[in-house]
Amino acid sequence: MRYFGIELQNNDTTSMEDVVTLLMFVFGHDYSTAFERMIATHRTGRALVAVFPEARLAEIKDRLDTHLARLNEPVAYYVEEDADQVDALEVQFDTLTDWDNFEGHAVEVQLQKRNWTLGLVALVIIAVLILLL
Repeated sequence: MRYFGIELQNNDTTSMEDVVTLLMFVFGHDYSTAFERMIATHRTGRALVAVFPEARLAEIKDRLDTHLARLNEPVAYYVEEDADQVDALEVQFDTLTDWDNFEGHAVEVQLQKRNWTLGLVALVIIAVLILLL
């Protein structure tokens, strides 16, 4: 199976938050992975952010182009075929058995994190109200 790496080019106009969001929602990275890859891109000027099998490449490029069009930012990316990239960067979803569900899995993880955070915020608010009464 052939793999392709996607590299992002750093620029001075796209915010770091937008890049992290792009990495999370297009490639399905969790926040810490997306942040690390954004920092690598920022520091080196161009960095490998994801690796996908050839069968998924057209879909990923389409999702990336759609997200970049919504951002309306000049983010450049490059698609490189290189077997060494698989060693340089772990395939993000190598533990999933069904590649067709990787996007749903990433969204599910994000929703779980968001629900946990909202629950924690609710507990803090309740504790503050109890202390004030």
